Amino acid sequence: FAEDRVPKIPEFKPVPFDGERAMKDLKALCDLGPRISGSDAMLAQQKVLTKHFEDCGAKVALQKFEAKQKSQKAKVPMANLIASWNPEKKDRVILCSHYDTRPFASEDDRKNWSRPFASANDGTSGVAILMELARHLKDLPSNYGVDVVLYDGEEYVFDRQDDFFFGSEEFARQYLATKDKTGTKYAAAV
Repeated sequence: FAEDRVPKIPEFKPVPFDGERAMKDLKALCDLGPRISGSDAMLAQQKVLTKHFEDCGAKVALQKFEAKQKSQKAKVPMANLIASWNPEKKDRVILCSHYDTRPFASEDDRKNWSRPFASANDGTSGVAILMELARHLKDLPSNYGVDVVLYDGEEYVFDRQDDFFFGSEEFARQYLATKDKTGTKYAAAV
């Protein structure tokens, strides 16, 4: 019934997720230190991730923007990192995480707030999972293009009055402004 309307997807064999390799990626990113938006460690992380995703067959772009937090005096340069497989395909799927580190561990014990915050269980774990998945995307047969999107400024928070989600809001704003021109349509996001 209606088989002629269902796109044919070539058969593929599942590949194992390598947890040890993902943990190694996580440790390497944490070794850069806190990757706070606008910091040297964030720039170093962007270089590491750009090389990684390009080596995995992606086209990588930095979606640069500036944001000002309510509690801070100056704007901070930020960049969402977008790694795309099959960029020519208009129908796409997003796999996403944030990759910035909180400026301090405000969810931790108050005595730890001034200590550097590695963010291993927060943004970095999501990035490590996506780094491992990226190793398999080049050979994955699909009718969709895939964008791994790493949002910056999601947790650039200093005070209770501050905003979250600078990166994802910027990504959505730019997508809505250009989708009719480009024809890009996101079918799903994880």
